[in-house]
Amino acid sequence: MRQEKGRGRRECFLERDVAVECVFLERDVAVENVFLKWNVGAEIDSAEKEERMRRAWLLCLFAWLAFFSSCGKATKAEKRGNVAFAKGDYQKALAHFEDAIDANDQKAEYYIEKAMALYQLGRFQKAREAFSRVILKNNLPLVKRNNKRAYYGIALCFLEEQDYEKAREHFLLADEIAEEIGVEEKILPYLSKCYRMLSETELALETYEKWLTPENGTDADFYYRGMLYLAVSKEKKAISDFDIALSKNPKEFSYYLAKAQACKEAEDPSRRVSVLKKAAKLTDLSKEQLEYLAVELFHEEEITPSLELFTRAKEKKSALSDYYFARAAQKRGEFSTAKEGYSLYISGKGAEDANAYNQLALCLMELGEESEALSILTKGLAFCTPENEAALLYNKIVVRERMGDFKSAYEDAKQAAQLFPEDVQIQKELALLMAMTS
Repeated sequence: MRQEKGRGRRECFLERDVAVECVFLERDVAVENVFLKWNVGAEIDSAEKEERMRRAWLLCLFAWLAFFSSCGKATKAEKRGNVAFAKGDYQKALAHFEDAIDANDQKAEYYIEKAMALYQLGRFQKAREAFSRVILKNNLPLVKRNNKRAYYGIALCFLEEQDYEKAREHFLLADEIAEEIGVEEKILPYLSKCYRMLSETELALETYEKWLTPENGTDADFYYRGMLYLAVSKEKKAISDFDIALSKNPKEFSYYLAKAQACKEAEDPSRRVSVLKKAAKLTDLSKEQLEYLAVELFHEEEITPSLELFTRAKEKKSALSDYYFARAAQKRGEFSTAKEGYSLYISGKGAEDANAYNQLALCLMELGEESEALSILTKGLAFCTPENEAALLYNKIVVRERMGDFKSAYEDAKQAAQLFPEDVQIQKELALLMAMTS
């Protein structure tokens, strides 16, 4: 089905800035006063001054050597981490990035790389914490780029956790920073998803309009935007998006159903039938998918293609096929065949399907088996819903009339009329029976 989750975790981060960081190191270097403050009147001979200067410079040298040694260790650890990351060994990469931080905890890049590894490992809270470490209030270009990377990474973590409000908030923060970091084209698609999942339809559509084109969008992107258009009754735009989705992925069953629904809402039944027939040509359809298409085509009076689909569904042990084969036989006036089909259906999956009992009773009435029809209708009423109860009650009245039991028919008609005072057929039968029994 649609693959939207994670447009690729690995694409979420940009090319590494191996450039110079804005690192402000606060080192406590116990350096003696290199520039000596001479006390007025104090006399220091040249040898003593030279010795003091020598000690001061040695201290400075040792401090810088220690600093560059730690930087060297950090750089090597980072390189090992990048190699492990590229191989997909994120646990090992994480260990190396942590070593880099231990050697030099002032470089933002190491925290970002650590956060990337944590993200890949699914440790989203820890990843957010690592990203947050590099966010600074500073207008320097490098700081702004790191901030953008961090906001973007935090947003992706929230997205994975399905916290769409916080994800949206951080994607917007990232989008507000003008610095280029290589992920600009991904922010708007993710924002579209956040708006969509938060049911902010208009904002989602506005955001989709800013970036979605046939060249850079996936089939899922067009499907989701099509569903949004459908939600705001823009059927033509929805159909257009579903067409693009199908052109990119003609094997996705749900795209056909979405387009068929859009055609239905656009009141274009012939186009809807065409879409359903195209969907029927897909191979490897499930039993449920075959049944759905068959039922929809049956109700569109496309009986032959419907029964072909039910035949395929029956091979996958579809009980519903028996019901519609019976319906088709009933339409053709083959009531004995229909009777067998309905009976088979009721004995299995349709044991509590009131409509099936009603249709079987109608077939029995056509075959002159009124007593059996009455029994079937009585059973069906035990499973009926308000939507089909009126039909069952009406047919029960008619069966009693055919059996000559007008008194019982009248009692049934009175009961039915009380339950359904606006049902014209029931009211007519009640008036007729009232006249006959008075």
